[in-house]
Formats: sequence, structure tokens, C-alpha cells
Amino acid sequence: MYRALVATSLLACGFLAAAPAAAETTPPRCIEITSLPVAPITTAGVYCLTKDLATAATSGTTIPIQANNVTIDCNDHKVGGTAAGPGTTAVGIGGSGANATVRNCNVRGFRMGILLLGEGGAVEDNRLDGNTWIGVYLIGDGGVVRGNRVFDTGGNTGEVPPVGIQTNGDIDVLGNTVANVMATAASGDPAYGIRTDYNDSGAIGDNHVRNILPDGANSATGIYNVNNGRISIYRNRVSNPGTAGYGLLCAFNGGPAIASDNHINGFSLTPDAMPFCFDGGNNVAR
Repeated sequence: MYRALVATSLLACGFLAAAPAAAETTPPRCIEITSLPVAPITTAGVYCLTKDLATAATSGTTIPIQANNVTIDCNDHKVGGTAAGPGTTAVGIGGSGANATVRNCNVRGFRMGILLLGEGGAVEDNRLDGNTWIGVYLIGDGGVVRGNRVFDTGGNTGEVPPVGIQTNGDIDVLGNTVANVMATAASGDPAYGIRTDYNDSGAIGDNHVRNILPDGANSATGIYNVNNGRISIYRNRVSNPGTAGYGLLCAFNGGPAIASDNHINGFSLTPDAMPFCFDGGNNVAR
């Protein structure tokens, strides 16, 4: 109580102030991207958007990364590809290179919203919606997918299972929201909220996953962990509208994937809704 009173007094006297909002990354602190698509980025540095941008390209990568240590900061502006239609094969932001970062981007209407290949990649604080196959796909050890909002993934005409977030390698997947992953009608495909592959020591925590909808008789999986090692799966909230499938699934793992403090609701294929995951305690499934 003493600390609270001191803090209140200091605020009243003007000695404490609210933390300022994060500043945008704008020129001259970055290289501005002014139109789409752009030529391949082959030099390390920070690249940014200062306005919404869009393209009708149906293939290729709209913002291609071909160098190490590249950051794309959209300052919450849009990278749009919806004009290409549901048959698009284009990628919004993607490429290869170590330590690539994509942040504060609103990526919509591509086959894959963000695709990064390289160690140390980071996909943070982005909004992805209306992408027709995968919202975020990060490949490479030492990466992180954190604080993203992934909505309305699916509807591609290539009939491939939709995935909100997919990773391959030792990658942490933390604090993301994934909602409305929908398999294409008449495809017979499953659907996945978050899928992790070949992750030997990462953490999958504090994610909210809901409304993962397969087509036909196939199944939904909220968080699917396959070919992994000793990963930790904790404090995830996974819910579905009574769909056949699994809340958490740990398949073909080389070591125990420990699940604890997870809430799972609306998956019906198994009583505990988290087959092959080691129960670390405090999991609730209904």
C-alpha cells in the first residue's frame, strides 16, 4: 500500500508519466518502400512502409528478402494482395536470410502472408487476414513468432490444408491469436491452427486458437506438434464449436512434449483432447 500511495503522489505532482507510445520507424531511420511489388532486397538494413500498399500480382513475392539482417517494419500499414483473387500463389513478405524480422505489418490476401527461411527469424506484432493457405510460416532455428493476430486463413483453390501459423525448427511460438482457419469447401482437407515441425527445444505458450474448421469428415487440430523433441506447451487456450479433432496433438515426437496449464474446449476425438503429449498438470479439457 505504501508503494501505491507514493506512486499516486508522484503522478499527481507530475514526477511520473505514462510511457510514451512506441515511435514509428520512418525515414531517415529506414528505407521506405513506396510501391508493390519491390525488387529483391539484397542489402542489410531496416525497410519500412509509411502508407498502405497493394498489388494485383498473382505470383512471386511482393516484398522479397535476399540478405541477412533485414527488418521490414510496416508501421501498421497494409501489404495487400486481395485483388489477385483466391487462386493466387503470391507471397506477401518472404525470402531467405539470417536474422530477418517482419513486424507491425497488416498482410492480407496472399497464398502465404509471411514466409521466412533462415536462422534467427522473427515475426512479431503483425496482423494477417484473408490469406488463402498459411498466415505465417517461419523456418530456421532460433526464431520466434510472437504477438501476431492471424484471422480468416483458407479458401485457396489449390486444395491444401490451411494453417494459421506454421514453424519448422527450434522456434518459440508465443502470445499469438489464431482464429477462423477454414478448409476449402469440397476439398476434404483438415485444418490446423498452429503447427510446429522438427522443434527440439522450443516453447509454445500463451496462444489463443479458436474456430479451426476442416472440410467433410476430416479433423481439426488446434495446436499440432509433429517430429519434435523436448518442447514445452503451456497456457494455451484452444476452443472449437464441437468439431471432431484434437486440441493439442504431439505426434512422432523424439522426446516428451510437456503440456501444462492448457485449456481445451470443443474437440471430440479423444477424451483428453491432447493425445501423445505428456501431461504436465493443470490441463483442462471439455
